[in-house]
Amino acid sequence: LHIEYYADGSVHLHKWYKDGELHREDAPAYTYFYPGGGGPYQQEWWKDGKANKDDGPAYIVYYEDGSVKIHQWIVGSRTTRVDGPAWVAYYKDGSVEETQWWKDDKQLDSIPKEMLEAYMKANNVTVDDLFTDPDELVRTSAQQIYS
Repeated sequence: LHIEYYADGSVHLHKWYKDGELHREDAPAYTYFYPGGGGPYQQEWWKDGKANKDDGPAYIVYYEDGSVKIHQWIVGSRTTRVDGPAWVAYYKDGSVEETQWWKDDKQLDSIPKEMLEAYMKANNVTVDDLFTDPDELVRTSAQQIYS
């Protein structure tokens, strides 16, 4: 564990290493904190020197009140997610500000059928639900595939 501090003595960041590489099982390997003893500002999950989390976002940014500002899904240092948007920005009230769909480190301008089907399964929604989804990319992709 490597710890750095702000001038006031409060913790600035925690970094966890294994064999000289950022690595930590079941918790973030990298955490930045707000000054003055505040909560986390940013957390990153790393495995064997690569940004990675198989079961959720590997990169999270927080507002000072602790609510989530950004989620990003990363596997093997590649932005990717098959059952939903890989990058989501939130307003302070928790509502979604923006989403981006990524697969294998490439941002998508349409969502392939297999990803829409995984999204439907993960969110327990039907094809009809896709046509009224709040995410415009989901709606337009569903129209291209299912109309």
